[in-house]
Amino acid sequence: MPLSELLERRSRAVDDFAEAASVGAVWLSLEAVGEAPPKVKAEVKEYVRSGRLDLGGGAPTAANVTMLSAPDLQYTGYFSSSIFRAVPRSGPPKAPAAAQLLATLRPQLEATREALRSGRAVVTLVPGDILAVMTSAPPEQPGDASCSGGFDGGGLQLGSQTFDYIDCSNVADYVSLPALLLAAVPLLSPAPHARLRTESMVAWQAARLRNPSLGLGAFVADALAGLPLPLLERLFGLRLAGAAPLPAGRGALRAEWAPAPPSGSGGVTAGGLLLDLLPAFQRLVSKHATALPVTGALDEAAPLALAQLLALAAPDHAPDLLRALIAAAAGGGGVIPARLFEAELLTHVGAQAGSASGPLVRVTYPAKPGTALWQYKPDAPLLLAVSQEPLVAGQPVAFKELQHLVCSFAYDEDAATAHWLTPEAAASGAAGSLHVTLCVLSDVGAAATALVAVGQSAKLCTLRREAVPAASAAWRPLAAPPPALEALDMDLLRELTWRLAAAAPAGEREWRGQACHAAGGAGAAVDVLAPGPLPAALEADITARVEGGALAVTVTPKQGGGGGAGAAVEERFVVALPEGCAGGRVTSVKLSRRLGLLTACVTAEL
Repeated sequence: MPLSELLERRSRAVDDFAEAASVGAVWLSLEAVGEAPPKVKAEVKEYVRSGRLDLGGGAPTAANVTMLSAPDLQYTGYFSSSIFRAVPRSGPPKAPAAAQLLATLRPQLEATREALRSGRAVVTLVPGDILAVMTSAPPEQPGDASCSGGFDGGGLQLGSQTFDYIDCSNVADYVSLPALLLAAVPLLSPAPHARLRTESMVAWQAARLRNPSLGLGAFVADALAGLPLPLLERLFGLRLAGAAPLPAGRGALRAEWAPAPPSGSGGVTAGGLLLDLLPAFQRLVSKHATALPVTGALDEAAPLALAQLLALAAPDHAPDLLRALIAAAAGGGGVIPARLFEAELLTHVGAQAGSASGPLVRVTYPAKPGTALWQYKPDAPLLLAVSQEPLVAGQPVAFKELQHLVCSFAYDEDAATAHWLTPEAAASGAAGSLHVTLCVLSDVGAAATALVAVGQSAKLCTLRREAVPAASAAWRPLAAPPPALEALDMDLLRELTWRLAAAAPAGEREWRGQACHAAGGAGAAVDVLAPGPLPAALEADITARVEGGALAVTVTPKQGGGGGAGAAVEERFVVALPEGCAGGRVTSVKLSRRLGLLTACVTAEL
């Protein structure tokens, strides 16, 4: 369609049907220009009405494509819908509006043109899944970005280069902030000036509707789904450099992330990492998102985001860490039993560590839901349930009936077809007799959630399978994994996992402890595992202090504290500290009484 015809249709629609929307769009742009001469304001009104900017000389500019959806002008709420809201004006105050905008833009455009002509900058536009492009491992041969014919990434395969600046717009509103940060971290340059920019419009506005007093820091912390900011800095050298609302009433939040200088391990131990990650794991896995309020467009991170975090930070230890997290989450409540995601998550971390159980295949499943999904909210999470027997469409599913669940899969709505990655052995042979069914996680009451079958069950052995090369299943690794995590001692977590699985008789359990130097000898980190759950806070005090060159952990019963069996007598356990820490002091303690796990940081000797 010629531009002139497109503009004519838009103009007729705006004039006939959307006067109120047009007035609102004009007001938003006028608010952005503030105090301006009448001539400039008239130009702004004409720009909004016509969808183009008059640069003089009788040459019209191209239409502003973000405002072409007449009659409702649905995108006018976003600052990018108007150049006057997106670009600050400069130049003489009485100059025409276009001249003021060009005074700001011309130096930037000239610098960009020169960079492109000289080859210092390259622009590549790629349709497809941006997360798949960002997380795909670089080609084995070094070089620039190239087209590789990837399944999900639109054919683009980035090279091993890093970037000084990554602008993610508000993609996090639709793929979650953890998923976006983990995809971008390996691509961000470690240079001090490098910046990763994320924005939120949908999620930020929805959160403010629910809680008008919500602060920026609290919103970012919640968007991270329980992942502590200090942990992101220790593991990935990524810090939050700042967050602020976008100006001129744009209803959006912008956060900037920057490389952080290496801080060593900061006392990272296997037990400490488990306690840091457990809240996020319970939120992403066992407390899987149910209804997403207000907008219908918010997105929780998938459980796979945590598997990617572990595969990035500690690829060799990721399977053990996942098993420990799944075992630890089992007694922590939640909508879905964490064990049901174990097979899927271990498949993905195994692929990164080169320990996958055999070749991988991509399975295609025609779900055939018909109209069954129409009655559920558009944002209700979809899951694939694998079971011994076929499930009845339209009926709730008991978790005890399931072998496992798949949460990370591509779903083609038009074809009602799902695609996911799995070991070939899990879709053939004896496992091929299992059934897969599309399900929806739906609210059934004020605080209750049910998994409901909506697709037609199909045997795995009857579905189409395509071999997936190991290289294409690998995620992009960090340029330099955290040194402290390469030497994690996993024995204590393996013991914890064994105990939680009830594989260790109670009579054979005993206190366990391990200590390690922090990076640079700046202290020590200590993990202590009790024989079983520790008494509740009302029943006993638990202290950790340095005594006689060791960390002493003491469980002291309280008078009248309930008299539980575990609180009857005082218990004490000591762990020898590494050289140089015997005269230090305890600076922080993390404790899970339910797990019987304590981790402490001790300073070096003064």
